[in-house]
Amino acid sequence: GGAAGGPGHELDELSAHFPGFMWVVRDFTLRLEDGGRKINDRQYLENALKPQQSFTSEAASRNQIRTLLSSFFRERDCCTLVRPAEDEDTLRNLSNVPLRQLRPEFQTGLADLKSKVYAQTRAKAVNGRALSGAMLGTLASTYAEALNSGGVPTISTAWDRVLQSQAAEAVEKALKRYDESAASELKLPDPAVLGARLAPRPDDDDGGDETLKAILDAGALPLENADVRASHETRVAAAEAEYAKAVWTDESQRTSETSRDQLAKLDEALGGRLARLLDVNAQCSTLRCGRAADAACARFEATLKSKLATAGGGKESYADVLSARLAKLDTDADAAAARAAFGSDLAARRAWLEA
Repeated sequence: GGAAGGPGHELDELSAHFPGFMWVVRDFTLRLEDGGRKINDRQYLENALKPQQSFTSEAASRNQIRTLLSSFFRERDCCTLVRPAEDEDTLRNLSNVPLRQLRPEFQTGLADLKSKVYAQTRAKAVNGRALSGAMLGTLASTYAEALNSGGVPTISTAWDRVLQSQAAEAVEKALKRYDESAASELKLPDPAVLGARLAPRPDDDDGGDETLKAILDAGALPLENADVRASHETRVAAAEAEYAKAVWTDESQRTSETSRDQLAKLDEALGGRLARLLDVNAQCSTLRCGRAADAACARFEATLKSKLATAGGGKESYADVLSARLAKLDTDADAAAARAAFGSDLAARRAWLEA
């Protein structure tokens, strides 16, 4: 091996990212022997990878391939398969022939191959971390883009992109969980109400007023602002825990720049959710107060109509009575004294109405 940072170190680093290598030799007719000693399939592969003593350019090229295979694929194995059948008719129609009708040696070899594949297959991993299907797809896409542009794929750069994509996806999932939880707890008609860029303010003309009425009619809002903040903190803890579970598998990722940036975006978005909730809560409170005031005025007006009658025997509103009386007072010479007397009279009338 080379010195630290030299070619040997680079090969070791690259080999850690390569998968296992399984060499399947079809139509194998040789004897598995080496100098008269029986060998297995794996030993046959190792013998085939040994450099051959020759000085031709063709031999040198083949030896280079042997060296690369040995260097990059540290985990390797071999499986030899004899011809499935002896007669040519069976071989030409092989896809339609049941396995049990093929040569017993081939059946044994195929069973051995399946056993090795199942035993040795493991999840693709980078830096000791198993990849999900989405992560593997991002990694492959990054490699392909580098090759198609005439560059050389860089594992560290590709891995950073995988982590960035995974972290961004984790942020979206965490926000979705928060929105769904808030919508369920606060009986919101749609989780999108919490996304400032996804829905109009409830008091906007674009259907927002109806949304606000639906929220208020559901009965969960308004709340005290302290209660809104407390329930928000509970949902934030759940969202951040989901993000951490999806992204942080070791301390290096916890402190990586990509992870910190995405976590900051998550916190910023959650802060926006809180501001949105407080805004909706305040508007619900205003609407409820308005409804309560309207109801109180309606009850007051109904009471007055039952007690105040006009000269013609009809009913008139309290507002009409006040307007007429104030208009009359404005024609009096001593308007200030008249208004003061009218105020005292109103106090007496209030006591009478409440009696």
